[in-house]
Amino acid sequence: MEKEYVGTIVFNQEGITIKHEQTTGKGILLFILKLYEDLLENFVETEKKEIPSVREIIEISECCKEQINHDLKLQLDERVIISEIENENINGKWVVINKVKYIGQFGKAELLYLINQYIHYLSNQTGTDFNEIIDVLEQIQKTKEFTEEL
Repeated sequence: MEKEYVGTIVFNQEGITIKHEQTTGKGILLFILKLYEDLLENFVETEKKEIPSVREIIEISECCKEQINHDLKLQLDERVIISEIENENINGKWVVINKVKYIGQFGKAELLYLINQYIHYLSNQTGTDFNEIIDVLEQIQKTKEFTEEL
């Protein structure tokens, strides 16, 4: 089994720290989709509304990221997300398993903010347009496959 350590995100009094080690575009895309899935669970439980698409979620996060960032800095508890990507060889086929561990409480605002920050991070690191990354995310979500590497 191959492991790819994606990163650790720490929320505390100083704000948000994102620590990246050996992060690839593929790992971050999977991580963003995992956050999106967790966010959808939260929506379904609390809102009972139509489930927003990846693009809609990202547009929402873009509109309110400054307010979310400000609100998060007011919260004093420390929360951490640890993400690992594992590639497991099952019957000769590599299957990607995204393991995300949350320490502390994470609501919709935090997940929205993280999705937004990670897409910007990936855009800056790869020189890929923000909207192109969203297109890739939508494609992965629909087909569950990677057809291109960032």
